[in-house]
This record gives sequence, structure tokens and C-alpha cells, in this order.
Amino acid sequence: MEYQQIQSPSFYINEASVSKTYFTKQLNTIEIILKKRSRKISQKDIHELRIAVKKIKSLSALVLFCEPGFRIRKFMKPFKKIFTVAGKLRELQLEKSRLKKMQLLGSLKDYSHHLKSRLKKKKHLFFSLANAKFIRKLQKRSKMILSGFDSVSKTLINRFLEEKRNEISGLVATANLKENDAHRLRKILKELYYTLIIFDAKDTRFKNIDGFQQLLGQWHNDVVLKNYLQKALDDKDEAKKELKIISEVRDKISFESNFLFQQIKAATHGIDSFLFKPRKLSIP
Repeated sequence: MEYQQIQSPSFYINEASVSKTYFTKQLNTIEIILKKRSRKISQKDIHELRIAVKKIKSLSALVLFCEPGFRIRKFMKPFKKIFTVAGKLRELQLEKSRLKKMQLLGSLKDYSHHLKSRLKKKKHLFFSLANAKFIRKLQKRSKMILSGFDSVSKTLINRFLEEKRNEISGLVATANLKENDAHRLRKILKELYYTLIIFDAKDTRFKNIDGFQQLLGQWHNDVVLKNYLQKALDDKDEAKKELKIISEVRDKISFESNFLFQQIKAATHGIDSFLFKPRKLSIP
């Protein structure tokens, strides 16, 4: 696994320029999506926007590691805002898709109506942010991180990756992984994964990491849907006539999420075979 820099008498790519180029690409992705008209933004766009923000968040964590004085919270504030709103919208989109796949939208007319209403509100909130003023705010805030890229080096990248591996190792060290640990594991794994993508795109471990992340993602989606259904059951006025069906669906999703979580716990036993014995980045 080697990340090779291109070097010539007049052109030299180093870790700082690679980081800046990668950041600019993610920022452009966000801007392009935010500039789309509301009718043109798809569920895929919302997903890609969130991925771009996750990549920026991972990159900012690396910059903070390389330059401890970096004001990461201030930098991430507007990105976090659009990420959170887009996240709520995506959760509802996934909920609707899942119920449709289960052929339950017709049986849950009241709940479906309520879901449609929630989707409309979240879409309105999202598009209230998707304007030129907010894009300028992202661009202005982005200037905060540019000088931080100069601190990124091969040595610090390897130390950062090692720290992430140690954090993951600590979470999976016990045989009894907790749900909160799994949520934390998912976040740390993304930081490691997206950092490797930038500097070591040919890493052969990606296939294994992808599979594990997909398992974590499926489990997370089930937990979110289960929570929404439980909220409907707690608020009995929301869908009085459909409580029995909602309860049955909640139990089904709960069973599936528990099954997936057991698979996650089992997978952590072999995680060191594809994660904790890596070769360091070989950057000339």
C-alpha cells in the first residue's frame, strides 16, 4: 500500500496540497447540491451531501491532531448545522422507503400522513438553509482550515491513524460491546476510513472496512426507525387506529436490529486481522 506523490522540477505534491485539494472537492460537492432547485434535489443528493460533510469532519480532525490550536468547533459549526438538518430529512426518507418496501404505507394511512407532514417540514427547513447566504458562510468559515493543512505531514498522518486504531481497539477490547460503543465505533471508523482514502486509496483493507461499516449502518438505520415507531406508540393520539400494526412493526425492526448487533459483536472479534496490523503510509 503506497501513496505516491508526483514530483518534477516544477511541480511537487505534498500532504498539505493533497489535503487542500480533497477539502476543496468536498466543499464544491456541498455547494453544487445546495445550489440545486428544491425539485431537483434527490434523496441521493442528501446522502452525498452528508458524506461530503463527514469527509470534511474527518479531515478537520486530522488538522486538529496536527495543529492543536485549530478551532474545530467554530469551523465545523455551519457544516454541522446543514449536516444535522439533512440527517433528519434522510432519516425520514429512509423510514418512508423502508415502510414502502415492507408494503405497510397502505395499512398505516394515519402514520403515513404524519410521516409525510414531518418530511415536508424537514424539507422546508433544509431549503431555508440552502441559499447563497449560507453558501457564503461556508466559504468564509472554510478559510479557517486552509493554513492548518500546512501542518499535515506523513509522520503526523501515521500517528493520527494509529490513534484511531487504538481508540477502536479500546472499544472492541471487551467481548461485550455496548450500543453506545457501537455508535462511537462507527464515528471513529469513518475518521480512519476517510483519512486512508485521502492518502492511501489503494489500501487493500477497504473492502473489509466497507463491509463492516455497511453492517454498522444497517444497524443504525434500524435503531433510528425503531425509535420513531416507539415515539408514535408513546404518543397514542398520533395514530390511534394503527397502534397494533405499529407495535408489530416496531417489534420486527427491534428483532432485526438485535440480530444485526450480534453480527457486529461477532465481527469485532476478527477486526484486528484487517485493521490493527497495517503497514504505515509509505509517502516519499
